[in-house]
Amino acid sequence: MSRTEFIELYTTFHGRIGRAQWWFGFIALFMFYALVLTILHFALKDLFEGTRFASPRPNPIESLASLLLVVPQVALVKKRFNDRAHAPWVTELYAATCLALVVVADAGFVPGMQNPGVFMTVFWLFMLVYGTWVLIDNGFRVGTKGPNNYGPDPLDT
Repeated sequence: MSRTEFIELYTTFHGRIGRAQWWFGFIALFMFYALVLTILHFALKDLFEGTRFASPRPNPIESLASLLLVVPQVALVKKRFNDRAHAPWVTELYAATCLALVVVADAGFVPGMQNPGVFMTVFWLFMLVYGTWVLIDNGFRVGTKGPNNYGPDPLDT
């Protein structure tokens, strides 16, 4: 994979990618995400000491990084959804759930909290089911054979 192809994998929303390329992109993005947030957390821990951000919740800079990392994640998944010939609203739902996840986690509503309430319980259950579907659909199911509305078959090129 060339440098240009690597950058386009995370910055464009058109075209199709196969399962192997999706797994590579998914694992690379996950490792980058974990590294960036770990570095930010420890580098900025003292900066927010004694403020309301000195809690296990993300600080504002970590939250911004999480929001910025939603874009490459959605670009990667969009191309895989294209390969599976899903309607555009499937990607829009994925983007909305990614943003909702960042907002809800930044607000401190995380699994394991005491008395989460019905809404949060339903939200996290939905995220678990939907996330599992996205993982199975993108990582294990074969794409559309031959060209489709989103471009040529990535296995043919």
